[in-house]
Amino acid sequence: MAYVRVHLAHPYIDDDALTAQNSELFHYTSADALDRILSAGGLWATHYRRLSDESEFSLASESIANRIYLAKRKFLRREIERRPRVKNRIAKDGRTIEQVIRDDSQTIPRTIAKLSDKYTPMHVTSFAAHVRDHEKTGGILSLWREYGRIEGVAIRFDTGRLQAILSEIKARQKYHGLFLSKVTYGETDPTFIERVQGATGLEELYEVVARSIIAGKRAELPRSFEEEVAKFMVTSISHKHPSFEDEREIRLVASPLTTAEPFDRPVDEPDWLDRVEGSSRLLIRCVDAIDGVMIAPLCGQAEIEQKVLRILSMHGRVDVPVVHSDTPIRGRIVPVATNRAACP
Repeated sequence: MAYVRVHLAHPYIDDDALTAQNSELFHYTSADALDRILSAGGLWATHYRRLSDESEFSLASESIANRIYLAKRKFLRREIERRPRVKNRIAKDGRTIEQVIRDDSQTIPRTIAKLSDKYTPMHVTSFAAHVRDHEKTGGILSLWREYGRIEGVAIRFDTGRLQAILSEIKARQKYHGLFLSKVTYGETDPTFIERVQGATGLEELYEVVARSIIAGKRAELPRSFEEEVAKFMVTSISHKHPSFEDEREIRLVASPLTTAEPFDRPVDEPDWLDRVEGSSRLLIRCVDAIDGVMIAPLCGQAEIEQKVLRILSMHGRVDVPVVHSDTPIRGRIVPVATNRAACP
């Protein structure tokens, strides 16, 4: 299946609106990881297939496929019934036409993903938005529970400065997409519904891919569908189960161009950390947007603060303020390396 470079920088994204709603974003990690981030000069963006929750991509992509399947099953039945060879194959398999339609519908998201992975693989790194008043001074409790036991910190980024840095990187490196994307939660999330309904060409893309799958042939993907591939992928990798909604995640999506197609200006290769297909990582040099660090509500916050201050000083960032989370957790979180008996 042929594929041409996507000329879409910010699918669904209004940078000004996102910055206005979230002037600060927080990257939850450990104090040791803060040291590594400052040493490297940026954050690691990981191929979406390497995310800790393997179900994330399929959660949205299969939902999208099912929505389109419900709208297009008459089309699929007609395509199958007009091909005697396909009907004979179905009869031998012992499946009904309806079963084949459903099975092929779930194959389509994987086909589109493989297409994107080959030419414009998508990578992500995560931030959290502190929306509620208590989060602005205390952080997000569920994330502290995850990172607190490893001397957790939340690195604060100035969103406007981060957006500017991403624009600068995109201007000088081979990226077809480098932007912030709001994560949606569940099929009833208004933003998720808006994104699916806004991708008006998805049904047509579905038909093109479905015909090739049903016929067992390779199909040429018209250039007009480049945008729909990007929208499908961004919608799918920016979606999670509703149980994670309290994290209010904003994802940095980095999609480098891996083909040899020439640019209209001199550009450099992205900062690859490794390029193993399906498990690659990128370095996004954005530490200049760091403007604060919050210490997890740990037993021994003062000691972790001193460690963070030493790390910041070592990297010439004494200008970065450090604050304690004031989240009231009974007994506070006990870091792994701490003597539990010494904690109240």
